[in-house]
Amino acid sequence: EGLKQGEEKGHKKGRREGLKEGEAKGVEKGLKEGEERGIKIGKEEGLKEGEAKGKEAIARRMKAEGYDVATIGTLTGLPTSVIEGL
Repeated sequence: EGLKQGEEKGHKKGRREGLKEGEAKGVEKGLKEGEERGIKIGKEEGLKEGEAKGKEAIARRMKAEGYDVATIGTLTGLPTSVIEGL
């Protein structure tokens, strides 16, 4: 009887400890994966933003040189509304 109770108590304790350890490892892995994805997304967004700013800078210079809006749009890929707002 005492052996059986000891086994049950040990089983419950082992299960709790195993769950805690498994949960901690899962959280750690999830945080690492989330951070890696966040960095990747941030880089992609930064590149897109930098490219857009570069196109706008070129369009500003073209506009200052007297190029018409249609030509600037064709060469930069910017919409007319953006070019007119520069």
